[in-house]
Amino acid sequence: MAPEGVPAALPPPHPELGRILPGPDAQAFCQWLSKKSGKTVVLPTEAQWEYACRAGTTTRFSFGDKDDDLGNYGWYEDNSKDKGERMTHPVAQKKPNAWGLYDMHGNAWEWCSDSYAEYTGSGHDSTGTKHGGSRVWRGGSWNTFPWVCRSASRYTFLLSLDQGNEQAGFRVAVVAAGVD
Repeated sequence: MAPEGVPAALPPPHPELGRILPGPDAQAFCQWLSKKSGKTVVLPTEAQWEYACRAGTTTRFSFGDKDDDLGNYGWYEDNSKDKGERMTHPVAQKKPNAWGLYDMHGNAWEWCSDSYAEYTGSGHDSTGTKHGGSRVWRGGSWNTFPWVCRSASRYTFLLSLDQGNEQAGFRVAVVAAGVD
C-alpha cells in the first residue's frame, strides 16, 4: 500500500527503478512531490537529462570512452541479462558520475518529458513537442548493449506516454527558483 498522499497508481517507495510505470503515473508522482516539497518537480527534458548524464564530459560515457568500463557504472546486457538477472537492480550499486548521479548508464530507460523528434544535441534546451508521438527514453537498460547506454543515445519504443515497460523508469528534476 502506498504511503498517505502518494497517488494510488504508484507502487510504494522502493529502491529500484524499472517498474511497469506509464508516463501519467510518473507525471502524477512529479505533481505529488511538487505539492509535498513546495518545489516544482518535473520529468527532465532530454537535453537536461543528457547534461546531467555527461556531468561536464564530452566522452561517449560520463566516465570515458571505453565500453569495458561500463560495468563499473551501470547494469547492461553483459553484467545482468547474461547472468540471468533479467530485471532492474537497486539503485546506487555502481559508481556515480562526477556529479554524484547514479544509474545514468543502463539499469532502466528513463522517461523524458519530450516527444520523440529530431534532436540536434546543440546544447539548446529544446523541450520538443509535448503532444502526440512517443516519448524519448534515455540511458539504456539492463537489457541493452553498451553503445545504447552512451550519454548521447536516445530511443523511443513507439509507446505512448500511457504505456509502461519493465525496462523503464524515470528520474525527476527540480526547477530552480527564478528559472523558467
